[in-house]
Amino acid sequence: MFWERFYSLCLEKNTRPNPVATELGFSTSTATRWKQGAIPEGENIQKIADYFDVSVPYLLGYTEDRHPPAHENEKPPHPDRAGGESALDADILRATAGLSDEAKRKVLALLLEFQQDAKP
Repeated sequence: MFWERFYSLCLEKNTRPNPVATELGFSTSTATRWKQGAIPEGENIQKIADYFDVSVPYLLGYTEDRHPPAHENEKPPHPDRAGGESALDADILRATAGLSDEAKRKVLALLLEFQQDAKP
């Protein structure tokens, strides 16, 4: 999903993936790896999202909402927690970013099972 979003956003800006990758400091071979299914991580995915003024979850295909919260680091709090997204939550999101939809469904099912087991 990342490549499709990235490519579409490039076209919206009347440009192509290689010039955008170069402008952001990535090699054209990196852009080729993205086209083949690689997913940028950490600061790199954030750099791309910032360039297009979209949220990372949008860029990764997790939401149709393009725009991040007022400040990407000020995520809305989870309804079950007082604070925002933890570093561990972000690690889980990054770890699942490159998985197929089928694999993501399996991970989600497992997480929901853990969640049910944790309820009093």
